[in-house]
Amino acid sequence: MSGRAPDAASAADTTVDDLAAAHLYLAKVMAEIDEEVLRRRSSGDLPQRVERELDELFLRYSPVAGRDGSLEEALGVVEEASFIDPVVPVDSSKSGGALVKRTIRQATLWYMGWITAQISRFAAATSRTLRVLDDRVRVLQVEFDTQRVPPAPVIETQWAHGAGAWWEVRVLESLAGQRGRVLHTAAGDGWLVRRLGAAGLDAYGIDPRVGRIDRAEVEGLDLREEPVLEHLRAVAADGLGALVLTGVVDWSGGSLGPPGFDVGWCRLDLYLLHGQDVADVFLAAYDAASATAIPAPQLWDLWAVARSHQMVETWVPNYRDLGRTDLTATELRRRHTAWTEQVLARTAGIALR
Repeated sequence: MSGRAPDAASAADTTVDDLAAAHLYLAKVMAEIDEEVLRRRSSGDLPQRVERELDELFLRYSPVAGRDGSLEEALGVVEEASFIDPVVPVDSSKSGGALVKRTIRQATLWYMGWITAQISRFAAATSRTLRVLDDRVRVLQVEFDTQRVPPAPVIETQWAHGAGAWWEVRVLESLAGQRGRVLHTAAGDGWLVRRLGAAGLDAYGIDPRVGRIDRAEVEGLDLREEPVLEHLRAVAADGLGALVLTGVVDWSGGSLGPPGFDVGWCRLDLYLLHGQDVADVFLAAYDAASATAIPAPQLWDLWAVARSHQMVETWVPNYRDLGRTDLTATELRRRHTAWTEQVLARTAGIALR
């Protein structure tokens, strides 16, 4: 084969042009391999037996048509290998060997044909089954993609996110003498980064909102427009000395997941506060406002009551702050038990698949 690979550049300097050149070089190499195979076939240098052995080795060590092969490519390989040829080769390097092999093949062809036909039918049926499974997996992937949780918006209020906020002094005191870089998320115009810098800290800020950094007074400040989670994933484990996280919901249980999690917890909370009718109205309103309805909401209700079974009495202060002094520990347990019994009755007829 001819041709030479492009000079390798460091990973940090890789550009789109470098990747395009690499793809072109790979296509050129593959074309030269195909050309050489055709030439050797025509000249007799590549016997059919050798090709068959190479195919078997390929299927053994690369069953998905390459390291990065897709399921579609893997199914293509399965379909190509589903036919078993009963006509065995008779080439021989020994005198008279080909005649002996041909005689044996002729005598056993009916038997081998009967065996291989059954195996081929089984392989074809398996291949068709895998195609059906592939189609269903594609449908599930589409449904999963439609339920992806969108990025959480930044929650910002003027009295709590700006110079003079009630927590500003506390942050400055807790970070006094801090070594390492300090990151402020949802930094806005960089007001806290300025205060941290004035206190002698090496601070910078990021904000996921488009245009906020452009409109800010960024002279002398290190402010970046980046998603918070993506930035934190890219930072080394010891890359930050401290993190000031603002603009997010203050909830220790916050996470990314199916919306059914939140719906189940909200329905439990509403039942404890107002009863089943309000919880059902909430679910109906949620389904009406959403692009897709929550599948099997009873199962999410069951998840919520199971996770709260041992701690519902500890919620008394939460409801007392709302003026619900009637929700004592005993009353919360009674309502939680009643809701659990209803949820169990509703989920009894649901088939888990």
